[in-house]
Amino acid sequence: MSMNKLTEEELFGVQFLWRHMSNISYLEDAMDFTMLQPYFSALKDYRVVEIGPGDNPVTKHYNCKEYVAAEGYYPNDGLSVLKKEGDASGVVVSFGVIDNDVLIDKSNGVRENLTVRYINELVGEIRRVINPFGIIIGGNVSKYMGEPDIPAIDSDTELGGVYFSSNRARRNTR
Repeated sequence: MSMNKLTEEELFGVQFLWRHMSNISYLEDAMDFTMLQPYFSALKDYRVVEIGPGDNPVTKHYNCKEYVAAEGYYPNDGLSVLKKEGDASGVVVSFGVIDNDVLIDKSNGVRENLTVRYINELVGEIRRVINPFGIIIGGNVSKYMGEPDIPAIDSDTELGGVYFSSNRARRNTR
């Protein structure tokens, strides 16, 4: 069963349900994951869209060929920014955004449904935009994106990792 895309009004409204986390970053933890090192190094060759950089953007640690930050509220939120990106137009990175503790307000079923719809639409846009890979880390990433092609940590696929746009891209990135 597919969900209807969020209307502009719903997209605007869902933003106020999120936990403010701009001073919290999972990037520094992700930088220590050995499996991700080659992909962080490769950012210098790609256009990078970062969802939720907060106070610690990936450009603080790694050079990127081009960089776009999707942060804050509508119309600069992750989903709105990704919708403007072309198909297979770059690497998408996100550290700690796709996480039930950040995006889902469980105090009201209607609001929870709205945020789940947002996350599912966001994941669809991430998959549409990533080329040749994306680095997506968060507490509930695999719940929404499925298992990563390369887990951040061998024993924990729930945390996310590297996602490829296709099997062909996976072979060419190694």
